[in-house]
Parts: sequence; C-alpha cells; structure tokens
Amino acid sequence: MSWPVVEAVGVAVDADAALTRRLWSRNDAPGPVPAGTGNRGQPPTATLVAWCGLLLTGGVAIAVMQAVDRNVAHTTFVTDLVQAVFAAVAAAAFVRRARQAHTAGDQRTTRFFGALAAGTLAWTAGQVAWFVARNVNHQPIPSGHLHDVGFLLMPVGVGVAMWMRGGDYGLTLAYRPWQRALSLVCMAAATYAAMILLLTVADLPVDGFILVAALYPTGDVTLALMALSPLICGYRVVGSVVLATALLGAAASDIGYLMMKADSETQMMPAAAALGYIAFTIILTIYSFIAQRLPARPRPTLRWESLTITTVHDAGTAGCALLAVGFALCLLVTHPDTAVGVVGACIIGLTTAALAVRVATGRRTHRPQ
Repeated sequence: MSWPVVEAVGVAVDADAALTRRLWSRNDAPGPVPAGTGNRGQPPTATLVAWCGLLLTGGVAIAVMQAVDRNVAHTTFVTDLVQAVFAAVAAAAFVRRARQAHTAGDQRTTRFFGALAAGTLAWTAGQVAWFVARNVNHQPIPSGHLHDVGFLLMPVGVGVAMWMRGGDYGLTLAYRPWQRALSLVCMAAATYAAMILLLTVADLPVDGFILVAALYPTGDVTLALMALSPLICGYRVVGSVVLATALLGAAASDIGYLMMKADSETQMMPAAAALGYIAFTIILTIYSFIAQRLPARPRPTLRWESLTITTVHDAGTAGCALLAVGFALCLLVTHPDTAVGVVGACIIGLTTAALAVRVATGRRTHRPQ
C-alpha cells in the first residue's frame, strides 16, 4: 500500500504520525518516506523547551522588576516596550510559519498562520502607537483612537484562524458555517453582557466609549473559548490550552483597563495593570513556535463514551444564550432609560433570535460530499 494512502488513514483516525510512518516503512516499504510527508514540520522538542523556558523566565523577571521598581516612568517604558517586542517576535514567527507552509504547498495552513500573523501585526501596531503616546508624547492615558484600531483588529485575524482550526477539528462536518456563527453570537453576547454588568455592579459610569471598549475583553474571552474548540470536539491539539491562556491573560488586563477607563478619577494607567498583556505576548510567542499545522482534511467529532461532542457543543450554546439573556435582563431592569438598557434589550433580542434559529435548524446529519 502506498504511503499517501496510509498517511490519510492515519490522519483520519488521529494516529501518531511518527509511529504510522515507522510501521509502514518496516512492514510494507523498505524505502524512504516521500519528502514533505509525515511530521507536519514542527520544531525539535529540545528547542521548544529552551524557548519556552527562556520566555517564561524573562516574564517572571519582568514581573518582579515591575513590583520592586518605584520609578513610574521607568516601569511604564519597560512595560510598554516589552509588549511591543514580544508581539513583534510572535508576528515574525507566524509569518515564518506561513511561508514554510506556502513553500510546502499547504495553502490552508498558509492561510491559518497568515491570519494569525495579521492579527498579531495589528496588535503590535496598536501597541507601538500606545508606546509612542505614553513614552514619547508623555500622555498618561493616550488620547485618540489610533492604538484602538490595531487592538480591535487583532480579534479579527485571530478569530479567522480559530474558525478555520475549530472547523478542521470537528465542527465543519457537524455544523453548517452559519450554524457555527449563531453559536458564536450567543457566546460573544454572554461575554459582552457580563462585562457591562460588571461595570454597573461596580457603580462605574458607562457611556458610548465604554460600551465600545467592552469589546476588548469580550473578544479575548470569546477567542479563548474558540481556541479550546478542538478539545471540545475530542482532539488533543498541541497549543490549544496555551493559546487560550494567552488570550485570558489579555482579557485580565483589558478588564482592568476597562474599569479604570470608566473611572473618571483615574489619571494614569499603572504599570502593573499591563502584566496580563505581558503574559499574553510572551505566551503568544510560545504558541507561535508550537502551533501545529492544520490537518490534511476536516476531521469528524469524536465521542466521550456515550456522550456525543455535538451534544456538549449544543448545550454550551444554550448555556451561553441563557447567560446572555439573564445578564441583559439585569441591565434592562436596572437601567431602563439609558444606553445600558438599550444595549440590554438589543442583546436579548439578538440572542433569542440566534438561539431560536440555531435550535430550529439542528445540526448536520451527514458528511458533505
């Protein structure tokens, strides 16, 4: 049997690529494995461990320095610079991975790493604008929205990559694209409503700018859940938890930024508030080295004993919808005649409609030809 056929069978059953190649070479074909097959081009394990150790050690050292250094200007400079540098390294690594995939003729993986590179580059550009405003123009809280454009474009690029990745590890063969989009709407609505509710519980004013700024942590948390979709579908994909951890680190700092921005008494952003961003850029850099290429073709969802993964996914969608409606009702009842109440009503209408359509259409019952 030829190697391409054996490799395709191994991919379909999620078998270890190295073991499959070794058994094929031993039993059926003494010759070498065709070039470009087998291992999907991952860097050596020892190199990855060294990079991860170096980056994590550097992150701890930066956190300790920020805790003991009382020079506000110095800590601000170092904090903002470190984020820009690590983000640029991650973007360069994603570009390199995209070029390698393009050279190997893997167009889907090229688009995957290209989307990650675009999102990371956008965030890097926003961070550079933030660095210049704070350290060159001496603005404690930067004015203007140039940096916001870069920060808000990051979820777009990373979201496209996570959509591709989640689809290839189970969701494409289980749901139609618009069904997955409806589930994503419920997920994002629950997160956004929770962010606004957090501000109102803390008795912080919520204006139009804050309603837009709440999209920062909403995007981070939603992307983190999307990063875990291969695990939800039954696949242990290297890097899923790593990327989710990076995005949750960014969400932690984004929530702090949102609350301080809503507080009119805040005169400057403390350097410690950026520790989540530092963790985000460092862990994202690690992910850029360990991220796997996409599989050769979309895979089906697996099973957890007698429970189907699609049942778990459907239950998660319903749970997010219920949370979104519950949080939005709290906003509508407590702030009926304000912009917050209007947002609550919109969330209720959007989420209810999305869940109704999602339930009415069910899921795929067959594989597409």
